[in-house]
Amino acid sequence: MVALILLVTLFAADPRLESLWREGRTYETFHQDAKARRTLWDRNTERATVPEELVARARATGNWRLLVVAVDRCSDSASTIPYVAALAAAAGNIELRIVTPTDARWIMEAHRTPDGRAATPTLVLLDDSFEIVAAWVERPRELQDWVIANRGKLSDREVLDYELDWYERDAGRSALTEIIALLERSKK
Repeated sequence: MVALILLVTLFAADPRLESLWREGRTYETFHQDAKARRTLWDRNTERATVPEELVARARATGNWRLLVVAVDRCSDSASTIPYVAALAAAAGNIELRIVTPTDARWIMEAHRTPDGRAATPTLVLLDDSFEIVAAWVERPRELQDWVIANRGKLSDREVLDYELDWYERDAGRSALTEIIALLERSKK
């Protein structure tokens, strides 16, 4: 099964995007307010470092806005977004804002997982005109393929345990590599 995680599609400007961006929270504010999965958020925020080669690749893509739809109770968000925030801070050319599904469900609905679900996190790459130029959804391709292949064969607990172990070993590298590839393909 081929999982399609990276979507590069041009959309017409939607005035809601600029509003969402301006109302979105910084990572620091989102992290401070996180209640669910607090230990996971804290641990990943503390250990989130980005290899210099990935920082250099991100810097070479121009200036971008990443609008993230996330919730604190989502283990995929807690295992990915701290690394994306570290990339944004290290690269200096990426601004990051986080909004909730309550405000941005329509973004999640437009950018579904390979198995058809609206999911968090959903990251959309916005250009200078606040148009979506690309999206990344839920989890890295390797993990997504495994989850889709094993959901229904294993208990929810076994799937979650595998996911968390995978994220621990990966330390954000796969998500960052996929997101940077998205930036490179969308480069102005």
